[in-house]
Amino acid sequence: MFQASFQTNRSFSDLKNFPNGFFEGNAFTDEQAALLEKHGHAYSELAEGDRSPLMPLERQFFEFVVGQRVPANIHERTWLCYTSRTSEP
Repeated sequence: MFQASFQTNRSFSDLKNFPNGFFEGNAFTDEQAALLEKHGHAYSELAEGDRSPLMPLERQFFEFVVGQRVPANIHERTWLCYTSRTSEP
């Protein structure tokens, strides 16, 4: 049976930082905005250690968020873009 990476049943949003959604403004490309909405909860849970990486792409993502590798795919670059726009100085 096929199991895709970053599966979640919830749509991700960040009303504090992006009250009009990820597609509004020019903070993200359309592709990045769509990935955040679809996979953002999985990204966040992996980054916070609340979810164990099961698939190879999730393991690579986890290695990226803990600083073991540079962002190398659209998921990692999207999360880097998001966190760089939401982190406190």
